[in-house]
Amino acid sequence: MFCFDVETLSPDQDAIVLSAAILWFDEQKKYSYNELLEKVCYVKFDAKEQKEIYDRKADKETLKWWNSQCDIVKKVSLIPSKEDLSLEAGMNIIKRYINQYKKSKTETVWTRGSLDQFVIDSVCKSSLKTELLFNYAQYMDMRTAINLLKDTASRGYCTIENFDKNIVYKHDPRHDVA
Repeated sequence: MFCFDVETLSPDQDAIVLSAAILWFDEQKKYSYNELLEKVCYVKFDAKEQKEIYDRKADKETLKWWNSQCDIVKKVSLIPSKEDLSLEAGMNIIKRYINQYKKSKTETVWTRGSLDQFVIDSVCKSSLKTELLFNYAQYMDMRTAINLLKDTASRGYCTIENFDKNIVYKHDPRHDVA
């Protein structure tokens, strides 16, 4: 199984993608949080390139929201760096990671809602004109699963016993997939 997350500058499918993380895990195995973090494939993209070359979009409200996030999370996704990758180079890294683990065309891909799927499908189809990462039917919504399976669930989040939530940064895609 995979878990996939993107951080964007808009809630629309043609959004600029700031960063992405994907994690493959064996659903039969129990992992520590740190073991999961170590397995994550993370990519930070060049936002300016996406706007100029691919006409991907940013949304003022989303930018305002990003500016209200903690500095650690902003550095991971929002603030440009010299290491930011082109859309094509970053997607190639993600594809190599997927191919390393992908067992079948029916393997489940967990996301928190549908935005991640819509955005990454748009990147593949509209921007890069390449094959989709996964078939649409492979994607499953983690928030729905959590709400159905956990008594402590509320809006797609739940309590996890003996878990230090101070080590997790929401909206850091590496932490979101782990």
